Amino acid sequence: MVGDDKWRDRAVFNEKPEEIQEIKVEYPQRKSESFVMQKTGEANYTVRPAFSTTPVSKNPQRKGIAEGYLLQFERLGAEAFETTNPFRDSVTTLVPFAIFTVTKTDGEIKQVRFWPTETSYDPNSGKPYVIRYFAEVNKEDFMLTQDRVFAPIFRGYSFFYE
Repeated sequence: MVGDDKWRDRAVFNEKPEEIQEIKVEYPQRKSESFVMQKTGEANYTVRPAFSTTPVSKNPQRKGIAEGYLLQFERLGAEAFETTNPFRDSVTTLVPFAIFTVTKTDGEIKQVRFWPTETSYDPNSGKPYVIRYFAEVNKEDFMLTQDRVFAPIFRGYSFFYE
């Protein structure tokens, strides 16, 4: 089959940091850690809460942290396409772990939603942790991603402040 997913680019995010106008990161289960990062000038970014219920941080924004965060979006790829996964419809009706909405300076918008799909347990503490997520890109592609690849973008609002 010519349209076979094996031959498609598995990039979830492949963005040039200077072309990103805004990133909105929503954590439906942790609204206070949801945020919006917005470009305010050449290499200048503000980070504010995504929801009005979260108070604005009184602490100074960490120097260079927004720029460093944006660099993470240059090349983040999925492990595999899951286009024909029989559980796709039921997974996408669940509340996602995270929703990323990236708006580029040319107005193009990409939305990616993540759901945990595979967990393991820390042998010392016994605490569960996520190994893999399903990701849906623009409600089109359905992919399998690894936490170790995407962990650098799973940051909360407080991360950006001293």
